[in-house]
Amino acid sequence: NGVAVVDRKKCTGCTACTVTCPRHVIQMKPIAPQPAVKCSNKDKGVLVNKTCKVGCIACGLCVRNCPNQAIFLKDNVAVIDYTKCNGCGTCVSKCPKKAIQWVEGTPRPIDAPVPAHEVLKTRV
Repeated sequence: NGVAVVDRKKCTGCTACTVTCPRHVIQMKPIAPQPAVKCSNKDKGVLVNKTCKVGCIACGLCVRNCPNQAIFLKDNVAVIDYTKCNGCGTCVSKCPKKAIQWVEGTPRPIDAPVPAHEVLKTRV
């Protein structure tokens, strides 16, 4: 469908694809059961709606509803700070465009402590 898909069984986490991608749409995402923003479109909401039915429109619902203040908006797209995220799934349920989805697993209780994170290092 014109979107890069990573074979997780073959991925070694070397980040070569993230560096090589000419449009910078490939990013390292968590490997633990946590939410992930599956959008990197930096356009404003109106333009995003014209080109993508599941793109982040920077509405801020995830930011306002996150109980751990683990989400912020940068360049018109949601970003999750995994050092603050406890994996409760509030952001997934509040996102009207479904741009935030689960990588795998299920949500934790909303008052769960922030776990020791099993995320790959990302380059920002």
